[in-house]
Amino acid sequence: MRIKRPVSLPLNDDPAAMTDRELIASYQRTGNEPGDPEAEAILAEIERRGFDI
Repeated sequence: MRIKRPVSLPLNDDPAAMTDRELIASYQRTGNEPGDPEAEAILAEIERRGFDI
């Protein structure tokens, strides 16, 4: 069983309002778990901005 650690986001947790650096850091902190709505929202914004990760 994998224990999910808490995710710490910047005060503004809207991915569209995050800086590029905040966005990448937030995505890395999510653990990139498939099915995690937070990780998926952040990934969608990363893709919208055209980042190649």
